[in-house]
Amino acid sequence: MRKLGWKPDHYTFPFVFKACGEITAFSYGVSLHADVFRTGFESNVFVSNAVVAMYGRFGAIRDARKVFDDLCYRGVEDLVSWNSIVCSYTRVGDVGRAIKMFGKMNGKGLVLPDAVSLVNVLPGCASLGALLLGKEIHGFAIRSGLVDDVFVGNAVVDMYAKCGKMDEASMVFERMRLKDVVSWNAMVTGYSQTGRFGDALSLFEKMREESIGLDVVTWTAVIAGYAQRGHGCEALDVFRQMCNCGSRPNVVTLVSLLSGCASVGALLNGKETHCYAIKFILNFNGHNTRDDLMVINGLIDMYAKCQSVNVSRTMFDIIPPKDRDVVTWTVMIGGYAQHGDASPALQLFSEMFKMGNSIRPNDFTLSCALMACARMAALRFGRQIHAYLLRNNYGSDNLFVTNCLIDMYTKSGDVDTAQIVFDNMPERNSVSWTTLMTGYGMHGRGEDALRVFNEMRNMGLVPDGITFLVVLYACSHSGMSSPHFFWVVLNLIPHNHQSGSLVALKQSMSPEIKAYAKQVTATVLSLMEPSCVVPSLPSWLNWR
Repeated sequence: MRKLGWKPDHYTFPFVFKACGEITAFSYGVSLHADVFRTGFESNVFVSNAVVAMYGRFGAIRDARKVFDDLCYRGVEDLVSWNSIVCSYTRVGDVGRAIKMFGKMNGKGLVLPDAVSLVNVLPGCASLGALLLGKEIHGFAIRSGLVDDVFVGNAVVDMYAKCGKMDEASMVFERMRLKDVVSWNAMVTGYSQTGRFGDALSLFEKMREESIGLDVVTWTAVIAGYAQRGHGCEALDVFRQMCNCGSRPNVVTLVSLLSGCASVGALLNGKETHCYAIKFILNFNGHNTRDDLMVINGLIDMYAKCQSVNVSRTMFDIIPPKDRDVVTWTVMIGGYAQHGDASPALQLFSEMFKMGNSIRPNDFTLSCALMACARMAALRFGRQIHAYLLRNNYGSDNLFVTNCLIDMYTKSGDVDTAQIVFDNMPERNSVSWTTLMTGYGMHGRGEDALRVFNEMRNMGLVPDGITFLVVLYACSHSGMSSPHFFWVVLNLIPHNHQSGSLVALKQSMSPEIKAYAKQVTATVLSLMEPSCVVPSLPSWLNWR
């Protein structure tokens, strides 16, 4: 067109910018943006809106925001301008800024949100769990009549589902005049992810009855829901149904299925999934795509959890070091740690650090490494990890990692440092308290274990069966056989809650825990001096 001497105008530019965004022709798009200035169309709202949308597709949010701000400075921005910038922030994952821009747009009162506006911002509410804002947007959609739009309805259903409000999602779903497969998928996915498998399968069967096309998203939603809740056998059954119906699984399906196989130790089914992946997904041309890496990471995790850690290592070594991501390293390190092979786990963790800043360990990586240190009582290595946490500003508010740090110190013989780490935690959970008490018990410091237990009670926390057993273990392991300490153990919880709480506590225990409690109590009784007169035991200490 340009070679023939025709000049682009405000109708031509938007179409070309859209094409650049769809084929990710970033360099050409930037060059075209320069042409806009040369031809004097930079103040045209239609052209500038297309530029904002293009930069948003590229993830170049600063460039998109600069063009948008220029529009606002000139006072020519319109609804499409606002929608484009909100969508751009959502695309790059900055949902907080997307919601903020939506609020500004609505607050100005000059432009009213349309269906596109709501569809752009509702996923942000879902990802942040911003239920209150989501409800406000839902209310606006009802008042403005936009809720009848199938895309808006789907976004509202998805928002409620991802916020865990399935009753509200179901209400919106039932009131939708028009539904498409996305509507049904949002509900099936929501039910699966919240553990309501009966409702998910019921809706799934209803889709079949009403001849609604089941796509790969529908099948994957059910499989992923089962897998995430540890119901691997059910996930495998749904996968077989999917294959029998002729639906072809995608990468997400396979990763979910591998997770299900790992959760139940179904090695044979995992191998079948591996064969399917080799046939349809994986390529071995030396260039691992993102999809390849997701599947291989799932295979490494599956084989490790099915006690085939050597196969996991083979899969790990297949991936060139430059292609490995933090998940690849983490599942392999975790596989060794969970299998009891602490030495190769720590060796691999060290190799990961040699990769430089291209790979940084996440919370799971650090926790797996600390678990390996605890198994080997590798105090020096554990201290190095602790130093890394401090240098990189890992706060003590990270419960997951900090609890592993306490466990590492106690199992490595430095329970005093474990106490210091514990004292510096801004918040603690039951695992924090129990881990520290277990450490004191392991080292024969029963009085310290009792002190921590009393501190826990004074904080208003109600101990569970595991916590109570830890205290019994600590007293038994510390040789507290005198009547004084025995009665301290007997009266730990009744001091505040009387026997009623103990009855509830006892009922919450599994048969295995009750048997262990009975054994520990009998051990303490047997160690008491024969001359001690012991009254009959309270009824709540009968561990039947």
